[in-house]
Amino acid sequence: MTTVGWVGYLFTEIEESTQRWERVPEQMQRATKRHDEIVDSQIAMHGGSTVHRAGDGIFALFEKGSSIECAVELQRAREN
Repeated sequence: MTTVGWVGYLFTEIEESTQRWERVPEQMQRATKRHDEIVDSQIAMHGGSTVHRAGDGIFALFEKGSSIECAVELQRAREN
């Protein structure tokens, strides 16, 4: 069986980012940069492609279900 096209997707964003931008904008600038670096690297590592960015949100598509593996690795990175 051959899979054609995109079969997985991933949405990310920073929780409560609007409130955090209002309270600590300099910290959020650093956090957003770090978030994007981690997410971009994991998307690339798992064969995904970024489709859209909006604020601190990222939408990516994947082939062969690797979006799940990417999401797991993003959670692990968040814990560190």
